[in-house]
Parts: sequence; C-alpha cells; structure tokens
Amino acid sequence: KRTFFYWTTRDPTNLMLFEQLVDDIYESDQKHVIQLRHFLTSVKQDDRDLGSVLFHHATRSKHKRTNFDILLGKHVHHQVEVGRPDWKKELESVK
Repeated sequence: KRTFFYWTTRDPTNLMLFEQLVDDIYESDQKHVIQLRHFLTSVKQDDRDLGSVLFHHATRSKHKRTNFDILLGKHVHHQVEVGRPDWKKELESVK
C-alpha cells in the first residue's frame, strides 16, 4: 500500500511553505510508502522544444546525483517537476 500526494503551484515560494514538513515526511518514511510529487506549473514543459527537454533532463540528473534542486536553488529530498502533471500518466503509475 502506498500514499500519493500531488502538489501543483505556479509560485516556487509556495513550495517553501511546508519545506520542513515535507523533509520530515521523507526522513520518517522508512518503508517508502509515501510518494510526494511537486509540480511548478509556471514553467512550461514542452516535449517539442529542445531547450525545455534539455532543462528537464538537466534538473533530473542534477537532483539524482546531488539532491540539489535547480529550480529551488537548494538541496532537498524531493524533485520539483516543471509543467502541469500528465494526469493520465500519473494515475496509470498509481495502479
């Protein structure tokens, strides 16, 4: 069993409001049953735009290696995704 939490916002400062709570959840989730997904919708993700694709891969790669989120400019446990969630894809992954 797992729990999924999705947070979408246009303003990156909103992600800082519950930063300590989110970090506490990550650290206390020993069984990895909670999945938190954060989406910054003010940044557009367009698979047809090379710059957007490269930015997406760069942010994921940097966070995977160092836990540093380029969008937030700091080390965090969670990865902030850019653009709106692809709800069909997200809900299929929950099954």
